[in-house]
Amino acid sequence: MTSKEFDVSYDKEISPSDVGSERRRLSQIPVLSLLLAFAVVARIHVALFYEVNWDEFYYLSFVYQYESGALSTQLQTFHVHFFNWLKWVSSNEVIQIKAARLVLVLFQILTGYFIYRIARRFVSTPAALFSVLCYFAFSFNIRMGASFRADPLTTFFLMSSLTLILSQRLQFRHLLIAGLCIAVSILITIKSLLYLPTFGLIALALYLEAPIKSRFLYKPIIVLSCALLSFYALYLLHGTFLLLPNSEVAAEIVSVSFDKTIKTSTFLPGFIYLKYSFFYDFLFWLTLIYGVKVAYFARLPHRQLSQSDRLILLSFCLPLCTIFFYRNAFPYFYSFMLAPVTVLCGVAWDGFRLNPRNNRETSVITSCLLLFIAVSITYHGFFIPMKKTLQTQQNFVELIHRLFPSPTSYIDCCSMIASYPKQGFFMSSWGMEAYLEAKQPVLKSVIAVKEPAFVIANNRFLNHSSASETFSKQLHPADLAALKQNYIPHWGALYVAGKQLQLRARNTHFSINIPGEYTLEATHPIIVNEQNLSPGETLFLVKGNHIAKPTKLNQEVSFRWGNHLYRPPLQSHFQPIFTGF
Repeated sequence: MTSKEFDVSYDKEISPSDVGSERRRLSQIPVLSLLLAFAVVARIHVALFYEVNWDEFYYLSFVYQYESGALSTQLQTFHVHFFNWLKWVSSNEVIQIKAARLVLVLFQILTGYFIYRIARRFVSTPAALFSVLCYFAFSFNIRMGASFRADPLTTFFLMSSLTLILSQRLQFRHLLIAGLCIAVSILITIKSLLYLPTFGLIALALYLEAPIKSRFLYKPIIVLSCALLSFYALYLLHGTFLLLPNSEVAAEIVSVSFDKTIKTSTFLPGFIYLKYSFFYDFLFWLTLIYGVKVAYFARLPHRQLSQSDRLILLSFCLPLCTIFFYRNAFPYFYSFMLAPVTVLCGVAWDGFRLNPRNNRETSVITSCLLLFIAVSITYHGFFIPMKKTLQTQQNFVELIHRLFPSPTSYIDCCSMIASYPKQGFFMSSWGMEAYLEAKQPVLKSVIAVKEPAFVIANNRFLNHSSASETFSKQLHPADLAALKQNYIPHWGALYVAGKQLQLRARNTHFSINIPGEYTLEATHPIIVNEQNLSPGETLFLVKGNHIAKPTKLNQEVSFRWGNHLYRPPLQSHFQPIFTGF
């Protein structure tokens, strides 16, 4: 006979080693909490000092398009309703992005709370804290986890939905809020659909553990119905504030996005970034692999995982699997795909205590992990942001606003002066692929019609004065010629409308595409359209053809847009505005 057969329970004698192990486990909480606070401070430091990436300016431009009534895309622009206050922060776009980043730091702290809540369903308090710490201390996540992009926002809404669905008491209002969060996340970015397999497996796991399965079926139906209805209602409401060209645009965006990011993508398209993380986050990956192993064998200290628990934990790996096929698996994508899977790091933390005889070995392993995390936070959160600071960008944007105090049309790669009307196309890798396939001189047409007054050479293709043969081939020859003929270097990466002429004959014909007041830069007087002009004098040049006559042959002269347009006292050599991830 066994005690179970007699329905008799016996008090288990607690050994001194178990007491010591429990004390060590509780003593871990202050250390983990301190490291979490350190990680948050590092995130704030990154938000305020780390270089702004080109697509953060692009993301900000949607806010200004919405304000001006020029926004024409319903999908993936819902964030404008969260950030339309940025224009009141400062006139400098870099400072606006810093403010937005601080808000997204708060969103990511809340995402960390959701990771903790989900992890507590399976593991101890220290292990749940360790899950959050692993998420916050991942190299790419430290630097770009709260960048001004869709990823931190949509991760917050998706993780809040997962937290509600996995709560101990799945109430009706939890189902409704979970569906609403899913809808908002898809409106922010359609990459949210990459979480759908995870939601599906979780629904299956909860169904398997439900005591009355017929009563459970209505719950996923409510979440799905609420998500669809909320998405449709918010999509229509968002569209009422936009300038919509036709109803087929959204379907086209989804189709093109799927083709570009998944259908035609290669295997491991972001391998170069994954390789970086294997080097700087190797202990994270080892911990995660061990956590998967522990979850698979369903054994934790003082607890055996159920079949549904194992299925839920393994479902958290599915967003991570997108790295194998998702085209845009850039560093900022890691904050999106790693959020749920870091719960398995907490499983690994508890799994280290599976063999109570090796307490010393476990202490060494956990101490090494925490030391590694502290070093990672220090290096990526403080050292790199001081090397790749945004101060140069902030000063450059300040200079643009000083030179052009009112909104002025311009060309660049990513809407760096988001409050001004940018001309041309978005010159991302995706945009350049479409541009090269079309084989059309887009910039030449833009210059002729829109008359942009300046060009910011914030990628290698727009730096036309020193473009190498390799880079120049990336632009249509007519576009490269239009840039060279209409813009001259002013300061650093800034080009302004202007002409550089070699007056070797009595009459030199030249054309102006950007009308306005120009300043003559020359060593001797010249005659323009029968008007005598001395060096430093200005004249208004209309759009069209003009004639310049030299008073001395073989003279090089320049016409620079504006009335003695200001230049900082120290001439800047050309340096890339963006240095990459």
